[in-house]
Amino acid sequence: MEVIHFNSFVIFILPIILIFINYLIYQYVAKKMSNNNKSKIAECRKILKGLIVQGLFTLIFQIPSLFYTLYSSMTFNFIDYLEIPIEFLHYTGYSLYVFCTMIAIKDFRIMMLKDFGINNKIKPNFVHNSPIISKFVLN
Repeated sequence: MEVIHFNSFVIFILPIILIFINYLIYQYVAKKMSNNNKSKIAECRKILKGLIVQGLFTLIFQIPSLFYTLYSSMTFNFIDYLEIPIEFLHYTGYSLYVFCTMIAIKDFRIMMLKDFGINNKIKPNFVHNSPIISKFVLN
């Protein structure tokens, strides 16, 4: 019983701690960069926003399953008709987390496209002297 409570506490508090650590890392990197390098600071800010959104997705979508786990462990009352929607919500949140990771972090997005065999930049094809560029150009 205590193990379930401890695990639930860790699952709940870990995204909050990670958001705080990412913010501290951003502050440290922003201080170390020169003020002249605004583009790098803006890129770091975008990465921080992406990580915060990811942390919030994990936190928000894990709360219903955590409450259900704690409730069922304390009362030994399992509500069957709630398990499927709660698990669906949990895995939907996880899927959105992965999706946000792919969209928010440009380097990770480029790496995933390369893993799927899609080049980041496709050389233009010239048909009737007009360049046609693929929709997978991501800059």
